[in-house]
Amino acid sequence: MMNMIEEYEIREARSEDHGAIYDFSLIASKDETVPRFLRNAGEFIVKKIEDGKPGVVVAFHEDELVGILDCRVEEEKITIKSIYVRKDHRRKGVASMLVNKLEKMFPGRKKQVATAVTEKGRKFWESNGFVTKQWILERET
Repeated sequence: MMNMIEEYEIREARSEDHGAIYDFSLIASKDETVPRFLRNAGEFIVKKIEDGKPGVVVAFHEDELVGILDCRVEEEKITIKSIYVRKDHRRKGVASMLVNKLEKMFPGRKKQVATAVTEKGRKFWESNGFVTKQWILERET
């Protein structure tokens, strides 16, 4: 039996992707694994692309958007704000491909993750070369 490797197009988002991103955000809005504040991020991501701001990486499979990574690009660092892969394309390396493309787009810049991270998520980020650094917020009484 022959192994079939699925092909993905991983690239920076373009203005013509706006319809696919809106449709994708509708799918994400119904996914209980997505934090509530990210479920309606589609319109903000589309605006960012239309304004010509960099930092949105997309994954297409057979002309269908199946993954997206959004980050804030600054002179010396890149802050990953969200990453999402459609359920039926998870565990296929798509999220890692998005992170790798980001590295190729912005080589040499520090990358950090600024989104809610579960234990499973932490393992993903660490497997992609990120180091967990713990910081504590305290309030004096």
